[in-house]
Amino acid sequence: MGKELHIECKKMIKSRTLAFSVLFGVLIAMINVVENYTLKQWFLSVPVKMPGYATLSIFTNWIDGGQSTAGEMIFFTVFPLLASLPFSWSLLSEKTTGYVNHVLTRTTRVHYLSAKFIAVFLSGGIVISVAMCLNFIANAWVLPIIPTTPQLSISGDGYFLSALLMTNPAAYVVIRIFTGFMWGGILACLSLVISLFLHNTVLTVLSSFILMFGSSILNETLIPSTSGQTGRLETSPLQLLHGITFNYNPAWYVWAVMLGLLAAELVVFFARGTKDEMV
Repeated sequence: MGKELHIECKKMIKSRTLAFSVLFGVLIAMINVVENYTLKQWFLSVPVKMPGYATLSIFTNWIDGGQSTAGEMIFFTVFPLLASLPFSWSLLSEKTTGYVNHVLTRTTRVHYLSAKFIAVFLSGGIVISVAMCLNFIANAWVLPIIPTTPQLSISGDGYFLSALLMTNPAAYVVIRIFTGFMWGGILACLSLVISLFLHNTVLTVLSSFILMFGSSILNETLIPSTSGQTGRLETSPLQLLHGITFNYNPAWYVWAVMLGLLAAELVVFFARGTKDEMV
C-alpha cells in the first residue's frame, strides 16, 4: 500500500485547495492575534499601570485559550469546513471522472481506499495544526509568556488536562495542537465517508460542518449549557473542539469521543466503499 499512499499524499500536497485552506485557516487564526495586540496596546497606553496585566498570558489568550476572543470563536466554528475543504472531495471527484477505474487496474480496492482515507485524514490535520501553530508563534511576539494559574484561567478540575495547563503550559499547548490535528483529520474523514452517499462536491465539503453545527444547535436546545455547574460532561460537538468548554471535558472523555468517531468512520467507509460499484 506504500505506493498508493505516496501517490495520494502527493496529490493532496499539490492540490490548490490545500494551499487555500491553510491560508484561509491562518488568516482566521490571525484575527485572534490582532485582538490580543490591540488589547495589549491598550494596557500599555494607560498612564497608570493597570492591574491584571497577567491576564494577557499567551496560555490563556491564544487561539485555544478559553473562548475569550472573537478570533477563537470564529476559528472553531468554521473548524469542520477548514478540515474538509482540502481533500475530502477527492474520492467523489475521482469516481465522477472515472479515474478510480484506472487506478483499480493497478491496485486493490482496499489499498486504494486505505491510502485515500489516510491522505484525507492528514489533509485535515495539517490545515488545523498549521493554523494553531502559527497562531501561537505570532502571539508569542505579542503577549507575555506568563505561566497561568487557576485565578487567570477558567480551566480547572474536570477540564482537559487542567493540571498540566497549570504546571507545564508549553506541554499543554503541544498536546492541544496535536488534538486539533486529530480532530481535523477526523472531521475531514467524516466528509469523506459522507461522499460515498452523496453525488455533490459542495455538499460533501459542507457535510461535516452542517452536521457539527446542526447537532450543536440541537444539543444546546435540548440540553442548555450550565457552564459546568452541574458537573455534566460537554455534549456539544463544536464545543468539544475547544480545550476549555462550557461544561466538563476531561481528556479521557475527549479522546474516547474522538476514537469512537474515528472507528465508526472506518467501519462505514470500508463497508460502503468495498461495495460501491463506482469504487
